[in-house]
Amino acid sequence: MTRQQLATLLRTSTRRIARLETDLIERGWLRPVTSDTLPPSRALLTHDQVRRLGLVELTAAGRQEAARRLLVPAGLARRRHGVMVSVASTRRFLRHLHHTLGANGFFVDLAAAARLVTSRGGDEALVDWRSAAACARGRFRPDGYGCYQRGPWRFGFFLEYDRGTEKPGQYAAKLATYYRYRDSGAYRRDYDGFPTLLVVTTSDAAEARFTHQAYLAQQRYGGMPLVLFLTTEGRIQVHPEGALGPIWRTAAAPWAVEPARVCWLPRLLRQDARIP
Repeated sequence: MTRQQLATLLRTSTRRIARLETDLIERGWLRPVTSDTLPPSRALLTHDQVRRLGLVELTAAGRQEAARRLLVPAGLARRRHGVMVSVASTRRFLRHLHHTLGANGFFVDLAAAARLVTSRGGDEALVDWRSAAACARGRFRPDGYGCYQRGPWRFGFFLEYDRGTEKPGQYAAKLATYYRYRDSGAYRRDYDGFPTLLVVTTSDAAEARFTHQAYLAQQRYGGMPLVLFLTTEGRIQVHPEGALGPIWRTAAAPWAVEPARVCWLPRLLRQDARIP
């Protein structure tokens, strides 16, 4: 995550995050990610831009310390918490830096939106967040998993963050992995029920393409369709409730010019509300 994302998530300042990072670097647990680390063909950020982001990665000693504090073996820390342990996994992360930061941004914004609701008398929180590495199972590779608490209820979801760079066939292949993973029942080892799929794109055009492929997938696989909601990054940023607002569309009527927009979470009735 960027320094700003960490500050938002931990409710502190970027200056304090910078001090903490410096302390952990001195202990040998972290090292800074520099522009020299980025693959040359994908290095779209300048040295100053990378420095301002404040990106760091765990060293070998840092990975051991993370596993120790999680009270799990190194292998489980890799599978369950996404602690990267190889040069290859680090390179994959760096090749898709913009995508990873965008996906992280969604989770950070959702956590911040939950805190705002709670500050106004609600009871909400992002209680679980697993990285792409932590929830990958073979060819099934979502961009993350989260669990959102609203009152006494919890709602699990997978995230697909789309920067509009993929073709329709790639969307179809991605959706196929969701149907296979669900229909195989393998998800039961990790989740209590199959999570909702949230798709966040960076443009209306990308949202429309993904929606069309989601509709075709429902027809192709039959049976119970995936519970799926789509929106754009821009809609999240401008709505007062952020990702909690009525900014999501379903895969129904993909041809609609102005699709109906709803909340992806059910509203809770107030305790003093009267049901006729």
